[in-house]
Amino acid sequence: MIVDTGVIVAAFDSLDPDHAASYNCLANQDNVVIPSACLPEIDYWLSKRGLRQAQLELITNLEIDAWRAEPLPPWQTIKQLMNNRPELGFVDTTVHLAAKTKGELATLDRRTFGADFKIVP
Repeated sequence: MIVDTGVIVAAFDSLDPDHAASYNCLANQDNVVIPSACLPEIDYWLSKRGLRQAQLELITNLEIDAWRAEPLPPWQTIKQLMNNRPELGFVDTTVHLAAKTKGELATLDRRTFGADFKIVP
């Protein structure tokens, strides 16, 4: 399952209102795939919330292949979708392209992605 920034951050942050749903979503997945472009965003939000241990756990999950980082799509593909969908920025475009291949997306951003994919949690 493709997992967007918000779900990862909420799963690590017990004070986040979406923590329980996000944590359970990830705990019940055998195949967590994070678009590579989301990794700096995740790091930023975990750092901003003072969740240093979570930053290290994220890296550990990637290191031991519990989670996988999805490589960036070709630049031309990103640019084409951004031209067709001006409401999508770079990161959201890469999330959209990754989710398009899987059909299911774990995100808290229903406004951006809700019309295009089966959304969880």
